Amino acid sequence: MKNQNLRTVFNTFAIAFAMTSGIAMADVTAIGPLPPVPVNPDNAPTAARMALGQTLFFDNRVSGNGNMNCSSCHLPDVGWTLPSAFSIANEGFVERRNPPTLINVGHNKALIWDGRAPNLEKQALGSTMNPVHKGQNIEKLMQVLNSDPAIVAMFQAAYNSKPNPMTSAARWRYGSGISW
Repeated sequence: MKNQNLRTVFNTFAIAFAMTSGIAMADVTAIGPLPPVPVNPDNAPTAARMALGQTLFFDNRVSGNGNMNCSSCHLPDVGWTLPSAFSIANEGFVERRNPPTLINVGHNKALIWDGRAPNLEKQALGSTMNPVHKGQNIEKLMQVLNSDPAIVAMFQAAYNSKPNPMTSAARWRYGSGISW
């Protein structure tokens, strides 16, 4: 009830401000739809790549202890984030922030609250390896994924190769060299 009352107060304030400021809705220029999402030419989306990404997003094996995955912090039902001030953290750690929403994330120029990840590829691998988030050793993860015939088949369909720890770890550490 308190949030509903607060929302009503803010809405009333916004309407009163618009009415007294002399701004008419006709004077506000529509911004239109978002432009297309920039595409990494080295990793253009395909149906096979999107299916692989969706599978890994919900797979607990991406965490070191097998208890977390990307959707542990980015819940589809609540706008691809968490309805709390802080994210859940890996065992023995405390998270300091709420996870950003993934809605329209393809348009972001920098990721994570402090902007340290320049692209989704670096953010995903960084979060997987970060001890606070998922705490997974990338080489161990590749062993786990390579032992799963279904995942290997998905990688083959998506990238014409099996999961490769050197390629993934090197691209995370040094970047892809692409400014997309």
